[in-house]
Amino acid sequence: MAVELEWRFDDEGPDRAPQREQRPRRARWRVWLGLSAAVALVVGVGGTTWWRARREALVTVEAEVRAVAQLELRALAEGDADLYRSLQDDAAPTWREPPEAPAALEPLLLPPLPGLATTAALSVENARVVGDAARVEVVRAAGLPGGEQARFRAVRFYRRDDDGRWLHTSVDRDYAGHTIIFVGERVVISSFATDAGWAKPAAYDLEALAVQFCKRASCQQRAPVTLAFTDTLGTAGRPEGILPAPFLVGAPDNEAAQEMWTEALRALLVDYLIRREAR
Repeated sequence: MAVELEWRFDDEGPDRAPQREQRPRRARWRVWLGLSAAVALVVGVGGTTWWRARREALVTVEAEVRAVAQLELRALAEGDADLYRSLQDDAAPTWREPPEAPAALEPLLLPPLPGLATTAALSVENARVVGDAARVEVVRAAGLPGGEQARFRAVRFYRRDDDGRWLHTSVDRDYAGHTIIFVGERVVISSFATDAGWAKPAAYDLEALAVQFCKRASCQQRAPVTLAFTDTLGTAGRPEGILPAPFLVGAPDNEAAQEMWTEALRALLVDYLIRREAR
């Protein structure tokens, strides 16, 4: 009798140990992004703090320069020659030496043009400091009959000496720029580059005026009249035709000032033409 053996295979078996659930790995770019953001935050906070501290220090220095400029102009207004001299840079004496009579100090603050109504210092503003050099803007005003004020804006330059004092010094040539010359048949005008905006339209206007004048007066002198807006206040006894640079004594700052400046310049040219023909 045969014996049959039956083998059965099923899924039953010993219980398997539960597998741990694997966490997804964080992408490397996310890690680097987080680190970069943290570094940027630290740098940004540090940079902002440094910039604020530097700005506060700069504001303090700018206020010091403005105070010196105000003191210098007050010395001019009050005729205090000793105080005025104490604020000038002896190493670069391109400022005008005050006369012996204190009452005559006021002409040291030259009018924007010869013959133009003398203007008074109105305010000192917009100081700019770079290292040991600084400049401030002085706004001057001339009252008009109708009560309107003609405003002129001038620039003054200062340097800090070894003792930390700010002194009025010579013109920064980089600010003034090179000399530009406008050549016409009857008028030749030269100016520093920073004043070209005033000199160029003036050259066209004065050329037309001189041509018209010589047609009526039958000018015998054929050489053009030369006007140079290049006096930097260090010239003793300017020769005729050498005028103060507008940026140093006051460039027109509003429409009323522009009209006054233009009319004074036209009158100056006609006066030169008359005196030249008379000679």
